[in-house]
Amino acid sequence: MYMNISRTIPIFLISAVLVFGTTISMGIPASFAEPQYDSYGKDYDKKSSGLNKQNVNCNNIIINAGDSAGQGTTTGEDMLGAMAADDGEDGTGQWLENGDKKGSNSINENIVNFCKNKHNKIIVAAEPQTGSLTVKKEVFGCETSSSLSMDCQSLDNNDPLWLSCDNPTISITDFCMNLPRNFFDIEVLDDTDTQIQQFKGSEQGTTIPNLEPGMYSVNEIRETGSGILNPPSQSDLTNCNNGGFPEAGSTLVGRILYNNICIEYEDEQGNDCSTTTIAAGEDKTCIVKNYIRSAIFL
Repeated sequence: MYMNISRTIPIFLISAVLVFGTTISMGIPASFAEPQYDSYGKDYDKKSSGLNKQNVNCNNIIINAGDSAGQGTTTGEDMLGAMAADDGEDGTGQWLENGDKKGSNSINENIVNFCKNKHNKIIVAAEPQTGSLTVKKEVFGCETSSSLSMDCQSLDNNDPLWLSCDNPTISITDFCMNLPRNFFDIEVLDDTDTQIQQFKGSEQGTTIPNLEPGMYSVNEIRETGSGILNPPSQSDLTNCNNGGFPEAGSTLVGRILYNNICIEYEDEQGNDCSTTTIAAGEDKTCIVKNYIRSAIFL
């Protein structure tokens, strides 16, 4: 009898364990039977124990990992903190928390560092690497009581009595009408004095794009000939220099002798722009100004 009982008990126990074990197995939630990953969990390549970089979507990490000013964080540590503080609406914060419990913080750091580097590369690529220079043209004269001459030799370069040739007070004079903006040729040179572009003066200006960072020169061309701006005589240059103008020229247009045309180059802030430095992403404007200091009808 004892032997029969001893044989029966193990069979009973085995059966009970099998039955009980089956009951336990059937009662385990599916989430424990097969680990669930959100979009960030799926970004982790379990086979290679590294990131499956092709599947990483960094948009939410970059957006959620922002400071109070809405800027992306600059370090992986800051980004991890921002992810941990996330409310979990997109699953980021929850995944990070679960990952920490599983000892997988290094996975999170890998994702953060990958996205941080990717984000920084995008920022660098988006920053303009070249600049531009816009060169405009203006012509000035002064009010005169004679129709045979325009004498402005008493005015220096900062005198308020200088008037734009667009001003109705002098715009209809022969001296302004025969010296329009497009009468003048302008060139832009690089730091080796190589001409980049030559063009006619205009009110709206000519823009030279895609300039590499560096120093550039703006020059009003003066050449000997008819119907163009000529180099000045020494007395004309001295006359302009005495009025505070760095350069001068002269020309003959029809019967009008412009024997003293002073020149200066100014940006929109009033600074000299005959030479100017262009930085990456910088757009500058230079205005070439001509002043009819002395002109007469022949």
